[in-house]
Amino acid sequence: MPPQDKPSPGRFHALLDRSAAAWLILAIGLVVTLGLWQHFGTHFAERARDRFSHRAEAAKNLLLSRMQAHEKILRGAAALFAASDHVSRAEWRAYIAALELDRSLPGIQGTGFTRMISADQLAAHVAGVRAEGFTDYAIHPPGERDPYSSILYLEPFIDRNLRAFGYDMYSEPVRREAMERARDSGLPALSGKVTLVQEFGPEVQAGFLIYLPIYANGVTPVTVDARREALLGFVYSPFRAHDIMDSIFSDSLSDVDIELFDGAPLADTLLFASAQRSALARFVVDHPVEIAGRTWLARFSSTPAFEADNDSAEPGLILFGGTTMSLMLFVLLNINARHRRRMQTAAARLAQSRDEFRTLVENVPGVVFRCQVAAPWSVIHISPNIRALTGAAPEEFVSGHVSFGDFIVPEDFTTIEDAIATALRERTSYEVEYRMRSRTGQTYWVSERGHIYVDSSGQPQWLDGVIIDVTERKKAEEAIRNLAFVDTLTNLPNRRFLLDRLRQGLAKSRRHGNH
Repeated sequence: MPPQDKPSPGRFHALLDRSAAAWLILAIGLVVTLGLWQHFGTHFAERARDRFSHRAEAAKNLLLSRMQAHEKILRGAAALFAASDHVSRAEWRAYIAALELDRSLPGIQGTGFTRMISADQLAAHVAGVRAEGFTDYAIHPPGERDPYSSILYLEPFIDRNLRAFGYDMYSEPVRREAMERARDSGLPALSGKVTLVQEFGPEVQAGFLIYLPIYANGVTPVTVDARREALLGFVYSPFRAHDIMDSIFSDSLSDVDIELFDGAPLADTLLFASAQRSALARFVVDHPVEIAGRTWLARFSSTPAFEADNDSAEPGLILFGGTTMSLMLFVLLNINARHRRRMQTAAARLAQSRDEFRTLVENVPGVVFRCQVAAPWSVIHISPNIRALTGAAPEEFVSGHVSFGDFIVPEDFTTIEDAIATALRERTSYEVEYRMRSRTGQTYWVSERGHIYVDSSGQPQWLDGVIIDVTERKKAEEAIRNLAFVDTLTNLPNRRFLLDRLRQGLAKSRRHGNH
């Protein structure tokens, strides 16, 4: 078979339009391509789902291990109380400082000790704390109840944590439930979702706490009743949910979003969300996480970044996509070429119109301008004839180097402003005569006629107008007035001849300068 030229895209389309065989081959190719795409797409989706499941499992384990680490901190604090007859405020501060929690376990709001106080011990307790130098110390919120609790130690004892000093956590139902569970079990207990007493201002976060009971003599009694009887207080840690979760997941959730719920996945139980989950997320995994006797629900969802990194296309899809993109590119290039030709034609017409307008403006007698409405009337556009009146080039006006106000006789400013103000108020054009002084010191009388452009809200935007040199007319009018005055005083034989000549000159000036 003799060699044939490779058909151009346009010829290829024409062949397809006329050949049933080509359409049949295309249909078979599409069916095969779709089959391969479905097969490999399913395979890669399952692989991506497995990777996401492992990713979510790792994140869950990271969360669990971090919270267990905080439980160990509380167990260590409990051991401090067990090893000492009395733990002073200074000893507590030194112990917490030695742990360097900001470095080893960042995100924790603090570590503290709250004491349980019976109603008959309240007065003595308050007096004892005040004797330590805290003269304003009081248990809050106020009210009569039995028993009380009070946050005595909380490190670091600065900033937000100062608000918690003396707070009765046992008076609040959610905290009390966790404290009672810890008291009766002798184990760490996680509270439900709360707003920490440390919160204030616009950046209020959800919070939670972990409690570990402290019993008399440092020994956990065997029975529940004995534990209740021996309870001295709790070591505990408060957490701002976003702070602690950001510190846990700051380096590990770049491609996975997490929502953490205190129980069922409801808006009221949401503790933390790394981002607002997209309803289009391809992979979503829920993991219950049991921490200190309470179950959280961690919901992990894939991000577009994860889906893009784990997405893959098989060769048939690449072929199909490449063919489609080639056809689309061919169409787009043709559309683009036609568009460019239309744009070039439009640009040429616009340039022609601009040149015609410029020629028209530059040949109008006088000065055509566009300027600001307010004095000193900075210029936006002006025709070259302005040089004859002022000695300044149009470029100096447009650049802002000079303005109309620089050449107008100061005594005439008020006349111009009044005319513009009247035209703006009455939505009419205006006409005003005033004097301009050029750089050479020569003074000209000019007549200006203009119109103010206002926007839809009635605000003035700019002023368009034309200026005509009427100096000769003004001189002629002045001469006529002078001669008429002289005529009343003298009887010169040639006064009629002079008056006629001046009137002819005035009429000629009006014909050339009137607008």
